[in-house]
Amino acid sequence: MPLGIEKNISPAVFTFQLKENDIILFFSDGLIEQTNALGEEFSLQHIANILLRNDHASLAQMHKNMLSAYYEFRGEQPQHDDVTFLILQYKG
Repeated sequence: MPLGIEKNISPAVFTFQLKENDIILFFSDGLIEQTNALGEEFSLQHIANILLRNDHASLAQMHKNMLSAYYEFRGEQPQHDDVTFLILQYKG
């Protein structure tokens, strides 16, 4: 749940260790909630598959491929929400 939406939210704090060249993807809910003509959502699994297929691509190419996959998936369906994502790579 995004901060500021609910008054009584207790966000969890956790840590993790990044390894050199790890990729981090931050995205708004508009990305995964977008539907196609069949009513299917652009799911986390769909995003994971795109990232795995592009694991050796540059960040710029990964960004381009993510957008292309999103637009292809969406087709003629209207965009329901803002779509924002940020791809970062940890260099160590």
